[in-house]
Amino acid sequence: MACIGEEKYCVCAISGSKDQASDAAVAIAEQLAKAAQSSEYRLEFLIPDNYVGSFIGKKGTNLNQMKGPAGNGVVINIRDEPISLGGNKVTLCTLFGPSEDMQKTIDRAARWLGDISIKVQTDRQSEPQPL
Repeated sequence: MACIGEEKYCVCAISGSKDQASDAAVAIAEQLAKAAQSSEYRLEFLIPDNYVGSFIGKKGTNLNQMKGPAGNGVVINIRDEPISLGGNKVTLCTLFGPSEDMQKTIDRAARWLGDISIKVQTDRQSEPQPL
């Protein structure tokens, strides 16, 4: 359980191939919508703060690709202020919209976050180790 201000969150880490991570994220969104008795999906991702720009893309290119066609009702919000989770700074990204379109958005976002995860691991391995 993580607390951000007054809000409480259950944090779930997903690992596996990009297909597995994407399928798991969609399944989680389906279960959350079912529990809320909603036809719309809402899912929140944590993005390492140093990689938010990469997630958004130049002039929002990546976000627009994740959202899909204009007018589909999908909304992507990225919180302005990073939060501390353990020893890491992360930024909260909320995806919300109609279930059919959100499945595609979640898939695109999960795959992009998978790429970022690989980059984070590569960057950490290339950092000089303390003696």
